[in-house]
Amino acid sequence: MISAMSYSGGFRLIAVVLVSVLLVLAATPARAEAMDALTIVAIVGVALAGIVLIAYLVVANMEGGRTADTGRIVWMACSGDECGPVPTSVAAELLAPAALVTPQGP
Repeated sequence: MISAMSYSGGFRLIAVVLVSVLLVLAATPARAEAMDALTIVAIVGVALAGIVLIAYLVVANMEGGRTADTGRIVWMACSGDECGPVPTSVAAELLAPAALVTPQGP
């Protein structure tokens, strides 16, 4: 079992010193250096690629309900001017004999 933590004066002093050193290091500004033109172009290019990717994903998510269903075949039966879908059970019966036929050679 994990024992209870000790909050003695020495532990608190070390914690305060570590936190203050980290804050001083984080708050100290870095030395200013000139950036190459190629570096600036690379940063701008990566930013633009990220924006284009995010925009593409947002548009694709919005348009998701309008995608075509490629796994489903809809058969239509037309008699005269009227056309209607063929039920899948009838379409399966019509397809089954065609799958059993093997081509004959000469």
